[in-house]
Amino acid sequence: RPMFQYAMRLPIWVERMGRFGTYVFNSDRTPIEGTDRPWVYASGVRGFQKATVLLELPGGFTSVKCFTPPAIDGVIDEDCWRPVSGTGVEGRNSLFVCHDDKNFYIAVRRHSEVGPRGLKPWNKGAAGKDAPVWENGTYSSFEFYMGRFALKFKNTAWRNVGIHLGLSASGALYDASWECNSELPGVTEDPKWDGEWTYKVRTDKDAFVAELSVPWDSLTTAGISRDAPLQILADSLKRRGPLRGKRPILGSWGHPADRKTFVLAFAEPELPRPARKYTVRLHFAEVDEVKPGRRVFDIKLQGKVVRRGFDIIKETGARHKALVKQFEDIEASDRVTVEFVPRVEALSKETVPLLSGLEVIEQR
Repeated sequence: RPMFQYAMRLPIWVERMGRFGTYVFNSDRTPIEGTDRPWVYASGVRGFQKATVLLELPGGFTSVKCFTPPAIDGVIDEDCWRPVSGTGVEGRNSLFVCHDDKNFYIAVRRHSEVGPRGLKPWNKGAAGKDAPVWENGTYSSFEFYMGRFALKFKNTAWRNVGIHLGLSASGALYDASWECNSELPGVTEDPKWDGEWTYKVRTDKDAFVAELSVPWDSLTTAGISRDAPLQILADSLKRRGPLRGKRPILGSWGHPADRKTFVLAFAEPELPRPARKYTVRLHFAEVDEVKPGRRVFDIKLQGKVVRRGFDIIKETGARHKALVKQFEDIEASDRVTVEFVPRVEALSKETVPLLSGLEVIEQR
């Protein structure tokens, strides 16, 4: 999308409802009325649930130290969580991190797999500790490979070490340490390693949510220190299960083309920003054959309802017609949250909320 003068790309993560997702069409072939920016309304999110916009630019992939640690309860609702975007762990998945002096915290939300008959049930075959969580399948499990890496030079000794953590929608878990070095022919993984880490998994028909708390002491015993950046491979579809084989792990992880690999730096907490006032603009255009009264939802900003019973087609009177709702004097310090709450329980293509665009503008 074109960028406008003085516009900034801010970190944003979007949560969706169930099997619904994004849509896009050609606004030259299907004109949008009432706007000189038709491309804004020719795409959007069907089943929009919540968006969180961070009002700051991050310095790469960074975990920010938190004043108050998150509760490991399977609910990602604390302000300390920071999204990690641009790593390939995206689409129907979201990854969050933070840390304090005692622990490194990781959270993940994975939406359920969509089949021809709707949402597929979670595979909960694996159970217990040190279970093969990867056997439950891609959508019903999540794995992290974390490590400290040394550069490899010819005729020079090197050693790479790390840990492998896995969780399943069944609540099963797996942990192991791994190592590869200049003396070994490949990677060795030791499932007997037991780190002192806590976790919580929650599932419903729409999503699998997991939160982990990994003590720095456990990472230290595996040879990982927070004094150096941590390299992470999160949920690779090509690499699942124990690390075995002749190929050194850094061989593929260090390649820029592996978008699921990222280096995470650790930063001290910033001083709390004073609250400022913002104008929030929400852009809508009805794109489906919907009658008034079908797609009705409440709009919440910063957790407060600012519009009840909003109905796009009732206000526009026609499909493919732009509509902007503007809300002023919205106070925020580090983030702005937008939530849509549908008025119906039976969600379908014609009843879930839609959103085409979102603007957050600081008031001067």
